[in-house]
Amino acid sequence: MDSSSPNDSKKITQTPKKSRSIKNFLIDPTPQLQLTARLVFIGAVGLACILIVMASGFVTQSTLMSDAIDVSNPNMEVLENVNRIFVEHLATAGIVSIIFIVVMMTAIIVYTHRIYGAIFNIRKFVGDLSAGAYDSRCKLRKGDDLQELANDLNLLAAKLEAQHGASAKSK
Repeated sequence: MDSSSPNDSKKITQTPKKSRSIKNFLIDPTPQLQLTARLVFIGAVGLACILIVMASGFVTQSTLMSDAIDVSNPNMEVLENVNRIFVEHLATAGIVSIIFIVVMMTAIIVYTHRIYGAIFNIRKFVGDLSAGAYDSRCKLRKGDDLQELANDLNLLAAKLEAQHGASAKSK
C-alpha cells in the first residue's frame, strides 16, 4: 500500500505530450471514423444545399442577362462575360466547399480523439480494477473529455485499495 493520502487520488496523472501522427489520433479507428463520416456527411449535405442555392442564383442571373440582351442583335461579348463569371463563382464555391470539408474532418478527428482516448484509458483502468489491481489509477491527458468520471473512478479505486489492499493479485 503506498503512502499517498486519499486526497491525492483526486488528482489525475497527466501523460507527457508527444508528437502526433494520424495514427495517434485514431485510438479506436472504426467508431471514430464512423462518427467523422456521419458529421462530414451532414456538413456536405449542408454545403450541397448552399451550392444549389448559389448555382440557382447564378443561373437566374445568367437568364436575366440573356433576356436583357436584344435577341435580334445579341452581344456575344456580354454573354461570354456572364458565363465566365458564372463559372468562376461556381469554381470558387467548390474550392471553398472542399476546404470546409477538410477542415471539418480534421476538427472532428481531433475532437473524437479526445473522447475515444479518454474512453480507451477508462476501459483499460476498469480492466485493471477487475483484475484486482486496486492501486492503479485512471490517467487522462490534459484536455481529454470525461475528466470528472476519471476523478470519480480514481476515488473508487482509492476506496477499494483501502479496503482490499494495493493488489488482490499479490495475495
